[in-house]
Amino acid sequence: MTWTKVTPEVMDEKQRLAVHVVNHSLESAENRQRTVRFLRARVAHYVIQLPLGWTQVLMLDDRAQAVSPRDRAELQAALAPTKVTFLSESRPGWPST
Repeated sequence: MTWTKVTPEVMDEKQRLAVHVVNHSLESAENRQRTVRFLRARVAHYVIQLPLGWTQVLMLDDRAQAVSPRDRAELQAALAPTKVTFLSESRPGWPST
């Protein structure tokens, strides 16, 4: 895959925050592993593209999917130290760093 200029879904200059919203199928272990590989590469690419000192947050759209709390925890661990949140658990005002 060739990565080009970055375009996060949300950029908050006041908080120096770039938010990536991802709508992948997360119900199988294979799909979760694929998502982890993709997001690790995306975060690494953005590190060199974003202004110095910016933070990245990953928002995974897991609504209407059978994703267990354990699967969510494993995704968060696999993508650490980048913060991972889930739309099924979101509250008004997301994301918060």
